[in-house]
Amino acid sequence: MASREQLQDTLCKRLFWHTAERNDGKVADYLFHRHEMDVVYAMDEATLFDSFFNYLQGIEVFPFLKHLDPKNQ
Repeated sequence: MASREQLQDTLCKRLFWHTAERNDGKVADYLFHRHEMDVVYAMDEATLFDSFFNYLQGIEVFPFLKHLDPKNQ
């Protein structure tokens, strides 16, 4: 089992957020030159948390969270 410090370090490294900026002109230019887009996702609050929790599940964080006691932490 990973130590608390290792878990914190791993989470900090993996949870570094990269934010997106909307640039409609750049998207239109890209599409105009016949480049295809694989997929476009809307990132509303529900989608953001759904993706975030799927990510946490993928990196197997939930087993560590089961041992936390909210009253004591």
